Amino acid sequence: MLRVLVFLCLVASTAYAQIDAGLVAYYPFSGNANDDTGRGNHGVIHDTTLTTDRFGNANRAYRFNGTNSFIQIASSVFDPATETNGFTVVAWVKADSLAYGGQNRIRPILFKRKVGGLSYSPQLLLMLDGRDQRNNAGFYLGSGINPEDYSAVFSEIAGIQTGQWTMVAGVYRPGAETKSIYIDGKLVSTTPHVDFAPVSPSDILVGRSEYGDCFDGAIDDLRFYNRALSDSEIQQLYLQTSKVVDGFVWIPPGSFVMGSPGGETGRSLEEVQHSVTLTQGFWLSDHEVTQTEYEAVMGVNPSSFRGNGDRPVEQVSWDDALTYCQKLTDRERGAGRITGFQAYRLPTEAEWEYAARAGTVAARPGELNRIGWQKGNANEETHPVRQLSANAWGLYDMLGNVWEWCSDWHGDYPEGHTLYRFA
Repeated sequence: MLRVLVFLCLVASTAYAQIDAGLVAYYPFSGNANDDTGRGNHGVIHDTTLTTDRFGNANRAYRFNGTNSFIQIASSVFDPATETNGFTVVAWVKADSLAYGGQNRIRPILFKRKVGGLSYSPQLLLMLDGRDQRNNAGFYLGSGINPEDYSAVFSEIAGIQTGQWTMVAGVYRPGAETKSIYIDGKLVSTTPHVDFAPVSPSDILVGRSEYGDCFDGAIDDLRFYNRALSDSEIQQLYLQTSKVVDGFVWIPPGSFVMGSPGGETGRSLEEVQHSVTLTQGFWLSDHEVTQTEYEAVMGVNPSSFRGNGDRPVEQVSWDDALTYCQKLTDRERGAGRITGFQAYRLPTEAEWEYAARAGTVAARPGELNRIGWQKGNANEETHPVRQLSANAWGLYDMLGNVWEWCSDWHGDYPEGHTLYRFA
């Protein structure tokens, strides 16, 4: 009767506006190295190949071979020396190898050479460090005008594991004159930084330094902000872009045509087609809430069709569904399994239809008996979840079995294009 999603901030409009504010370049690497902010600052690929991202989606991250592959971004996109409000760089990375051939060799995530500096002199460097089995991350910034003046802040020793996706962020705060490094949303170290280096005309290299150090592994979801994100914003960004709960599927942001064409069988009159854009992704349960799950939170099972706790719960009102979401949120926060930035809620109708379509435009994404329990195959009863085939995004029973509640009201669709600024 209901399906819940994880929502990553209680005050959506405020939180997402803050995370979007100052985002001057964003590279989701969704099949290409384009800048997704609309500014046209696209990267140039050099011997990188598309690979699987942290959610298991093919061709949604870039693989760097550790020898000669990198992505080049024009210097005009972002220059730390001109950012009076500070800056933030963020990337998801998975290192296949941290060890390198020489004592002074590192695995660069981002590198921008200092003006007048040597090939290894950074104005900006975000990197992983396997020297002497340190297995940590570092954030370097240039200072002053001398070519070799720069300093670094490091994460804890052995904090980076090969083969594991990690979000690494570096933040410079000019008012406090500090640089900080964050691992998986948590502040791990801060050190002073004064007398920032002057403007550098050199391009930004992703996965390589000009000295020849090369990243060995995958990089995804690269972001540049022209302001210093706060500790809470970094934590929220991590929660917003990472898989936080088993049994949930990441639904990426995107656009689709909501509603049904006039001649479609079973169409309701109010299903006027209109374009919708969801600017933020979200985590959606891959199955309808089961009777076992509902009873564990609410203490009752109102369902008519019993005998198997994996059947979807039914005979649940909209108010019951909201109460379930709130109680589940309270329970999981109390147990420390989710943070104050996270909550469970019902999807909106637009979110639900976007997820149900999973990129398709047809009335259904496959042969009906294969994907949904309905009059032709259900024998007039509900069935345990996850028994039939999932849709293209890994969601089960989006058609059939039971009706599912959404968070918003029933009414006529809006005319024209609809933009949802938060999930």
